[in-house]
Amino acid sequence: MENYDNPFSFDIMERGDVLRDAVLDGNEAEVTAAIETGTCRLEESDANGRTVLHLAACRGHAAIVRLLINSGADINAEDRQGNTPLHWCGHIDTVEILVEMGANVNARNKMGFTPKFLAERRGVPKNTLDLFEHFEKEKSTSQGSLTNTASSYVKSPRSTVIPSVWYEFYCEMGIKNTCLLVLGLLGFSLYLAYILTGLHRGYDEKIPLDETSYKIHL
Repeated sequence: MENYDNPFSFDIMERGDVLRDAVLDGNEAEVTAAIETGTCRLEESDANGRTVLHLAACRGHAAIVRLLINSGADINAEDRQGNTPLHWCGHIDTVEILVEMGANVNARNKMGFTPKFLAERRGVPKNTLDLFEHFEKEKSTSQGSLTNTASSYVKSPRSTVIPSVWYEFYCEMGIKNTCLLVLGLLGFSLYLAYILTGLHRGYDEKIPLDETSYKIHL
């Protein structure tokens, strides 16, 4: 199965949880067994706020997505960046299931991006993008608010690509690691400037003074 998820975001997810491991492996039988034990919490999220439904949607496990939703998983649960499972979806059958079962195709994350925009940025197939567009138009028409929806769209996203990449990087690293990285880069920049400007040579060439220095005649 082709994978259109974000490898940096999802390949580092911690294992060790029975339900999460089963979803990662795409094992529907084990997911069912884990849910039936009654000890697994579908709403439990990782450090980035992503639930097992986010993971299943990202990996394109359509049958598991349907199973999780029918078992009570929040179809519009948001992670720390405001992304719903649909925001991480790039597989046409999984998109169909999510939207048909109630996912908000026009949902916007904290950067103002829709599921379709993120899918396009990840390079998903055109037929999946066409499906997103179809559902967006269908939703707008059914609500009778096509004009309002169009006017609410953010302007060209090109000017926000860099901030969005930085924001995603910040969310992945965490505030502590991000601060340490910034401090490290600042220290390295100061050291590099110190070397390039030749200040260190000035200190090396100074004549040390002692108690007999006043006797030196120039």
